[in-house]
Amino acid sequence: MSKAANTKKKQQWNAGSVIPRKPINFFGENQRRTSSTSVSIALSSPSINKTFAGQQKSVLPSISGAQLPVPSSAFHDEDDNDESFLPPKIFDGSKSSINDLSQASSSYIWLRRIKEIFLQMGKNKKTDDEDPFVNYDMEIARDDMLKTFKQYIENQRPDTTAKDYEQKIKKWNVEKLYAETFKMSYKRNTFDQDEKQVQLNVSTNQSGGDRLNFENAIWWYSCNEASIYSQINNMLRTENFELLMSYRYYIIDLCQMIEHAYNRQQQSDTNIKLYRSEKIDSGKLIEMTEKVGKFKNQLISMNGFISTTINEDIATGGYGQKESKRPNVSPVLYEITIEPKKPGEKCPCAFTNIEQISFHPEEKEVLFSIGSIFVVENINNDFKTQNGKSYEYTRIRLKQTEYNETIVNEMKSKVKRSSQSELSALLIEYLIYLGEYRAAKRYLNSLFKNVSVIKDDSSLPLFYNSMGIIYTQQGLYGDAIRCYKQALDHQIRLQYSNSNRLAQIYNNIGYVYLQMEHNEEALENIKKAERLQLRELKSIRQHLPSIYSNMGQVYYSMGQAYYDDADEQFKKAENMYEQHTYGTYSTFGAL
Repeated sequence: MSKAANTKKKQQWNAGSVIPRKPINFFGENQRRTSSTSVSIALSSPSINKTFAGQQKSVLPSISGAQLPVPSSAFHDEDDNDESFLPPKIFDGSKSSINDLSQASSSYIWLRRIKEIFLQMGKNKKTDDEDPFVNYDMEIARDDMLKTFKQYIENQRPDTTAKDYEQKIKKWNVEKLYAETFKMSYKRNTFDQDEKQVQLNVSTNQSGGDRLNFENAIWWYSCNEASIYSQINNMLRTENFELLMSYRYYIIDLCQMIEHAYNRQQQSDTNIKLYRSEKIDSGKLIEMTEKVGKFKNQLISMNGFISTTINEDIATGGYGQKESKRPNVSPVLYEITIEPKKPGEKCPCAFTNIEQISFHPEEKEVLFSIGSIFVVENINNDFKTQNGKSYEYTRIRLKQTEYNETIVNEMKSKVKRSSQSELSALLIEYLIYLGEYRAAKRYLNSLFKNVSVIKDDSSLPLFYNSMGIIYTQQGLYGDAIRCYKQALDHQIRLQYSNSNRLAQIYNNIGYVYLQMEHNEEALENIKKAERLQLRELKSIRQHLPSIYSNMGQVYYSMGQAYYDDADEQFKKAENMYEQHTYGTYSTFGAL
């Protein structure tokens, strides 16, 4: 084979073995929950009160801590900056192959994967036999959240030269007071893995805004004066995974509480209609309208928790009150239909009525969890008459649905068979795939601070292996080799019989030596990885394609005399990839 042909092969497999670079993230400006255009949901069915009745009190933790003054501007914020929007992502729901996914659907899947991990993190298998890793990990997460929250509040302090400084500093002092209360009083609820045992403090003396549920994640989310809502949805909207990790303690709790409330609520036997108002980019609206007109099965996802109301008038009540500060936007009303579940039908993404929990019960809110997805049924123009004036907007009719069942089931299955430490390793794996090296490295360094807690945990080699991958991607090959050898030592000590993991580590060591142009050491380690993989059944040889690819690159680097050997290895790898769907083989391996 010619050198040019081998060069093409080498480039092909180099591209296949390098972890994708992360998408560009933007840290947007603050958004406010109390925007007059904030999303609302309304339930038009008369059975809605019955549907959600009785499930709220079992979810509400009691008040703890000192009583806090409630600002008078609890519902409409005069300084609303119209940035509570959640830009919709529309994509073709008929695509079932990972290879066919668009950027929008791929983005949805990554967020959904992380959400599925969050739904299981922090849970003990048995309440009387706590997993020490759970407490250790949640302590790290809470400390990370409080430090980030404190920094956020300090960054919000108005400059003394700012216009209307006196008014702004008063508002900031209220936010800081809530932040201090959050720091002292908030703690997550605890669930076991089967949710048979749930530790919830319950108070039934007051409801809604009359009760200060300092221990309740849903209450804090609805309390815009505390700025939790704006921070959470801002990081989700901009896909800022580093901040997402900083707030995972809270987001895990919020996801699990919504899921728990959804599973306990009485299911409606009639359709439920929910509404959400929004101002979206006019170009995005045109694109959405064109796609829905031409193609069926167009899906919409919105990064973040989706706030809604049970009254259409509440959803559209802010139309015409204030001009948007964002240019080229169009007002829309999402009308969401939720159909009754059929017997045996799996539920789509969870939602729950939070009116009895909310800081703002007058909003009559229903809250959807992260990862909610809807099919677009139709889009048409509409208008609303208010104060003697007519306001035009676009009504987008949606129906709650689930994403591709095969992909979602694979996500859930992988998560449910993982231990708590393996969930952390899987979360780190996803972060590295996304190119979020700093977030992954920060999490790993936190875990390594007290190695005595995890020294006998079977996931310890995975953590060192992940750190080695980060160093490899950053070109710090000496540090990478050190971490891989630590991973190898712990793997041999803890699970010598796990040939897949051992092969993975040897293959990674060989790849680093390849990058350092130490071909003999590279080939030696990669061949060890091959021997270990060939011990396994064909169905579980997870790393063999990568091993053959790396071996081909080594032979290519050794010069023209080895081009035929390189081509042979490249063909082996290529055949294995072609016989399986993309994604079967993980750089990290199945947990």
